[in-house]
Amino acid sequence: MKDISVILEKAVLSMDGYDSKLISYEMEKAFDIWCRLEDDSNLRWYLISKNNGRTVTEYYGYLSEKYPVALLMKNCPKNIYLLLSEKGILVEEYCKRYSCEEKILKKYVGNIKIIDDRFLYDDKMPFNEEIFLSIDEGVRYINPHNFAFDDIK
Repeated sequence: MKDISVILEKAVLSMDGYDSKLISYEMEKAFDIWCRLEDDSNLRWYLISKNNGRTVTEYYGYLSEKYPVALLMKNCPKNIYLLLSEKGILVEEYCKRYSCEEKILKKYVGNIKIIDDRFLYDDKMPFNEEIFLSIDEGVRYINPHNFAFDDIK
């Protein structure tokens, strides 16, 4: 698990002048890849990928629509890393699981609730009946101490 609080906060603080559409266009033009806003990300993240003209053939990572930050997979070509770095985009390695401070994470998840549900799995933590009832009602939420990228996109 990787804590991404620092990089996500830096991206929030350096968002002035950031134009994700321009960065997306420049990456597609320079490298013949797709860098497209994902419908299933509520249009908050661009998918960076290799394609065959019709469909994605390899995933390289994600670029935030609002903040200058990208989460890139290990197979992402170095030239994409370099272009993003030259454009002032903060780059972090894509991982399976993350953690992030709540106040920072909230800026990236829109209206999704942030709930620390660790008390459900750790009997040393005090039980919170109010939060339990929310979870039991099926509210969509993210645990800031353990989430996957798919949870925030």
